[in-house]
This record gives sequence, C-alpha cells and structure tokens, in this order.
Amino acid sequence: MHAINRFLLLSGLAAIALPLGLRADGEIPVDVVVNMTAAGNAVARPDASHPAFYFPVTRGFTEGGEFLAGEALPPATWQVQHMVAMALHQEGYIYCGRAHRPSVLLMLWWGYKAPVIIDNNDYVNTPSINGAADFNKGGATPFYSDPINTAFRTGNMLTSAVINKTEMEELVLGSDYERETYRNLPSLRLERLVNASRVPRYYVMISALDFEAAMRKETVVLWTARISTAREGHSLAEVLPTLIAEGVPMAGRPTDGPEWLVSPIVPMGRVLAGTPVMKPGAPPER
Repeated sequence: MHAINRFLLLSGLAAIALPLGLRADGEIPVDVVVNMTAAGNAVARPDASHPAFYFPVTRGFTEGGEFLAGEALPPATWQVQHMVAMALHQEGYIYCGRAHRPSVLLMLWWGYKAPVIIDNNDYVNTPSINGAADFNKGGATPFYSDPINTAFRTGNMLTSAVINKTEMEELVLGSDYERETYRNLPSLRLERLVNASRVPRYYVMISALDFEAAMRKETVVLWTARISTAREGHSLAEVLPTLIAEGVPMAGRPTDGPEWLVSPIVPMGRVLAGTPVMKPGAPPER
C-alpha cells in the first residue's frame, strides 16, 4: 500500500509539473534516512482517519560546504512549499490554518551540501579557495602549495580529509549512526555510502518538533527526514519533485539506516494562473 501511495503521489506531481505532452525521462538514486527520537516513537503516526495538524516553518534554500559555481537559480519557495504540503497531506499531516491548534511544528529546508576536501599538506582541493590570495595579487600559486610537486619534494604520500565530514555523513547516514555499526556493513554498501557523502548533493530536510514544547521555548524533536541525491548532471529544480515524492511518504517512519530508491525524474514545470474573474451569480462571501 505504501508503494502504491508513493506511485500515485509521484504521478500527481508529474501531472502538475509537466506541461501537456512532455514525458519524464531518466532516473536518479534517492537516499532517504529518517531518525526517530524516543519522543517521536511515543506519538502515533497520523493517517487520513487520524490526521496531525502542523504549523510550518520554512528555512528555505540553503547552501552548505564548498561554494559550487554555475549553480542554477533554485525553484521559488512557494513551489517547494506547495509540493511538500501536498505530499504531507497524503500522509495525514494537514496544515492547521486558523481552525485547528497544531500538535507538530514542521521545519523545512532544501538546497545543496558539498564537501570541502583538504590534503595532509593543507592544500584545499577546491578552486574557489586554493590560491585565491596569490591570484588576487596577480601571481601564481606557489610551487610548494601544489600537491603533486609537494609529494615529489617530500616523498610523502598524499592523503585527504573532508573538513565538513560530519555534516556530509549525517546527510547520507543520518544523525544517530554509529561508526562501528557501519564498519560491519558489507564492503560494497559501505563504500557506496562513503562515496555518496564525498560528493555534492541536493537535499530536502524536514524536522518535526513538538508544538506545545516549542511554545514553552523547549526543543523536543520527534523525527528528522533527510532526502538527497548526487548533484552531478542535474539541477535542483530537476530533482526536487522526485526527492519530495519519494522521501516525504517515509517521514515519521524509522528507517533501518539509509534506504536507496531508484526513481524517475519528474522535471519541475510552471503553474500559470489567469486573471481572477467574478462570475455572475457567485455568492458575495466568495
């Protein structure tokens, strides 16, 4: 039933996002990991018969890690909010409006995270950082800062590290993973997870907080869903509908580590509205 609902939601987003006659093409691997807290496990997950009313807090588009040149403009905030609200509604999470007091505060943000990689000679392997001061002076990068020349000169084997390693690993593996547990994973799966955390990734994150606790200025997290895919070859607007359609139905459900889904890409289109017209005979209150 869960798979059927996800298919219907994906089809619904395609119907909204795609102009008539345009066909979705291609697939992307989507990584979904949901971390539940003890407080979240104590709350029954909503459904259509027993919905949970939420109040949204949108943090919007965010960039993390190394700056990525050539990034296209992100989709409009209202477009992303609308798609997420539709997907949440399918799962029993309903916007509270003015008629209902919410029980959940949902925080939403999206964007990209990119690793900042540095080697053991303090050489940052990113063009926007390395050699910036020297080039600004009209010179060239000094010989000793070149990693290959340094290796020849010192005889040392170069190794590299990710400065924002924890941030990148949390995006792929979740926030409560245990390193020792993942070391026991089959080697191919572990290699895939590590490689996924070392490349730029587009993502959507939703975090659920207890609303009453928030009103008391207390932070009680119920669950956090992280949904991402590799950036290479795509734009954020291209993959966002798929990330939302695949990941939101799993929000509030604990995952046993990262779950990988191969999903069709649904390009984001435009919704054009005409000029509002009052039709004869319409009730005045409308």
